[in-house]
Amino acid sequence: MNVLDVYAAASEAISRAKRGDGPTLIECETYRYRGHGMYDTGLDYRTQEEINEWMRRDPIERLKQKLIAEKLASDEGLEAIRSRVGSRIEETVKFAQGRPYPPVEFLTKFVWT
Repeated sequence: MNVLDVYAAASEAISRAKRGDGPTLIECETYRYRGHGMYDTGLDYRTQEEINEWMRRDPIERLKQKLIAEKLASDEGLEAIRSRVGSRIEETVKFAQGRPYPPVEFLTKFVWT
């Protein structure tokens, strides 16, 4: 739940691999704010207070606050980035929705048993 910790661990793993020191397993634990599916609120097996507590630790929001506090970014600049990314996502979704469904045989094409 810390973007910079994950970046540091991944950077070290990449360096290890490039030096030929072998692979690295990085375990990242995170918290799912929503339920498992569209109709699952998650409130059957956890409290709203628990969810709220984890949301206060949101890694993206924490990074945003750090960038602003250290004057590496402004709220306006970050919002502009969020807006551009949101627009690209919307364009991509529209593109995907306008494409035909793949053939049924693709359902198992990349499944290995």
